[in-house]
Amino acid sequence: MGRTLPFWSLAILLFVLASACPAADAFSESQRIVSQYKAVFASPSKRLPAFHAVDSPITGNGDIGLTLNGPPERQRYWISKCDFWKSGPSFKQCGPSLIGGIDVCIDSLKDASYHVEQTLYEPVLASKFETPKGSVTINAWVSATDSLVVLELAAHDAPFRVQLDLWTKDGYGSETAKGSAAEVTWATRKFVSSDLLFPTEAIIALRNPSGFTLEPGKPVTVVAAVMTNHDVKSYETLAVEKARHATMDEVVRLRAEHRKWWQSFWAESYVELQDKLLEKHYYASHYVMACCSRNPKFPPGLYGNWITLDRTAWSGDIHLNYNHQAPFWALYSSNHIGLTECYDAPLLEQLEGFQRDARTFLNKKGAYASVGIGPKGLICRFPDKAGLDQAYKAKCNPGSYDDLAGQPMFLGQKSNALFAAMNMILRYEYTYDINYLRKVYPYLTAVADFWEDYLVLENGRYVIHDDSYGEVGPWEGKDWKKLYGDFNPILSLGFLRVFFTSMIAYSKDLDRDADKRAKWHDMLDRLSDLPVVVENGRKRFRACEGGSGSGSKIVGLDWMMMHSLVFPAKNFGLSSDASSLAMIHEDIKSWNDWSRHDDNFQGLLIGAARVGYDPDVLVARAKAVIAKRSLPNLWIRSGGGGIETCSGIPGMINEMMLQSHGGVMRIFPVFPRGQSGSFHRLRTFGAFLVSGAIDKGVVQPIVIESEKGQPCVLQNPWPGKTVVVSSSKAQTREISGDVLRLPTVEGERLTLTPQE
Repeated sequence: MGRTLPFWSLAILLFVLASACPAADAFSESQRIVSQYKAVFASPSKRLPAFHAVDSPITGNGDIGLTLNGPPERQRYWISKCDFWKSGPSFKQCGPSLIGGIDVCIDSLKDASYHVEQTLYEPVLASKFETPKGSVTINAWVSATDSLVVLELAAHDAPFRVQLDLWTKDGYGSETAKGSAAEVTWATRKFVSSDLLFPTEAIIALRNPSGFTLEPGKPVTVVAAVMTNHDVKSYETLAVEKARHATMDEVVRLRAEHRKWWQSFWAESYVELQDKLLEKHYYASHYVMACCSRNPKFPPGLYGNWITLDRTAWSGDIHLNYNHQAPFWALYSSNHIGLTECYDAPLLEQLEGFQRDARTFLNKKGAYASVGIGPKGLICRFPDKAGLDQAYKAKCNPGSYDDLAGQPMFLGQKSNALFAAMNMILRYEYTYDINYLRKVYPYLTAVADFWEDYLVLENGRYVIHDDSYGEVGPWEGKDWKKLYGDFNPILSLGFLRVFFTSMIAYSKDLDRDADKRAKWHDMLDRLSDLPVVVENGRKRFRACEGGSGSGSKIVGLDWMMMHSLVFPAKNFGLSSDASSLAMIHEDIKSWNDWSRHDDNFQGLLIGAARVGYDPDVLVARAKAVIAKRSLPNLWIRSGGGGIETCSGIPGMINEMMLQSHGGVMRIFPVFPRGQSGSFHRLRTFGAFLVSGAIDKGVVQPIVIESEKGQPCVLQNPWPGKTVVVSSSKAQTREISGDVLRLPTVEGERLTLTPQE
């Protein structure tokens, strides 16, 4: 009798075969994996409206966000949109706001059972409310290809009387109106006062009678068009027309497009793990981002597009000292580049403002960014004198904060524009998309201009004065201004090393600014060393070299340092010297209680994987975070922000399976011992798409697709063995060594197999 393959060996074999024909099998394989996962709710949320992340069922099309709560007899569907921002003059008068929603009122469902499912693969919020006499199901989804929300209602065993109430939020300086015409009811909400930077107006147009009887066997489909003045000038007319023409044939067509878009999204890349909890949250994290990150001009703020009141925490803004950057980190390596398209929009729109602020507040050239910004040139500013008094008078010496009135919220930090550039660098390194580099190069050169002007050459080295390691403001108390004054903070120094190294390469790629390269080389050569201190005989990083600021006494690696040392900056990684890695590992080991780093667990997990920390420990830490912070909708909350957590689990898994550092690609570099797993078309530096599998610690044949024809330098996945390289564009060859050097051409597909 022949020996049967264990389950995982068979799965790995099937994966390798699928990798050889990705177009044929990516759809079915991703469906097999992702369709396992959903969130299930046995009761409605009690936290809506939410000041932070919602815990209710969520879906969206990357622009429109939809969530629901309420008892069965009064289901409330909350509707908002990435571009529905109030652009007021201060921090308390700006940010994404709620548009409104639809209430589905069915009185006879009182005391019915409650069951809602949030599916990931073909997203729908599927509700079922059951009574002894009969039940009602409602399937709610947001069209992936149009500005439409669809509610599909059906009665089972008994008729139910249904009343629909369309509403928009009022107050907060808005204007609202309602109307109806030819089968369409509509409601608008507008922010149009003269003190706003730009007007924002929205409409929800609903096609269906407001009241009807839902008969068994006769389902009713309700369609709402949701648009703003940022979509098109004639948004109101267009939304009403969209609602009016949403016939059943049109809904069927939209449902097919909806299904196709999500199928294509999940097929862009996928992973399979033995640990199904991690696998579930891998896909749930990407689901959240796909639901809120597709409007190319309006990236999601801190809490995505599930806004259920007018002012969320930190105004729900675009926070530049890591919150805006973090949600996108795993999307690059997961090959979901389309979801990152919106990242740059507010930075490029604000570039002239950053340059103006550098001149105004520092008398410097280049780009100087505040912490909180918004779209279309919006800056989240301190309030006026009265607002400052209301917020800080009880905490501070009178008058100590008066100069902040109406100013951008710099909070002592000079590194925000520089930090924001790290994602641009990541995207280019992952894709080598020269057109993208051309688009963002003006921003990058403005950042370079700032640091050329801001760095000071003292005693043969470039130093940084008055650049706060952390945020500093009057909430710190009477002596808050004494917390300014950090000297040579590790954040800026770490980012600058990566930034100017990249700028030298990019100027060559674009054949521009050759005259600046000597200066950039000099700045790199003479930039101050990263600050370290010897404590109890052990060498450790410190937040700043000195000064009197908030970071001057912080010793030892913390979550903020990981950003500039390991990721998204790449000063340290698996190509680094052993002593540096040991120093980082020792500090990570000391984090017995990772809860103090909850504001940035995503950066810690990704960074620790990139320096080769014990993968079994990382898996345990990741699962502890899930147990502690996962919401019922599978969104992992953080101590501060919201969607920033979406990169944590997928980013860690991707780096465990595939990563590059120091120009060397590594396959399964830090994967849990004895585990099996696979990945399909993950992306890594050099514009390579890679597929691979591991079976109980043994790496299987791998496939490397070269998008741009860059040279591929690969650590041999099979140490000591000769590797057979077959190519779609060249003859099969053999290569050996600890490091394999493979020239590639654009579009080439390589399959690497160990020689037995």
